[in-house]
Amino acid sequence: VDGRGYSDLRPITCEVGVLPRAHGSAIFQRGETQALALTTLAPIEEAQMIDAYGGGEQSKRFILHYNFPPFSVGETGRT
Repeated sequence: VDGRGYSDLRPITCEVGVLPRAHGSAIFQRGETQALALTTLAPIEEAQMIDAYGGGEQSKRFILHYNFPPFSVGETGRT
């Protein structure tokens, strides 16, 4: 579709600090695909309690959630 061969890599770029009001922000670009990443940290008192893999609970002040459309990770079918 974009003229690349199986072994051709798309260029990747990253720019950080793009949104000054967030604690952290970045734009990643690989070829024509872009992703905006943001972070805002909360005080320790507002940490989220989650179930630990080994049992019990842990508190986390930072959780990353990401989502890709199916076509961007090689999945086929309807979106």
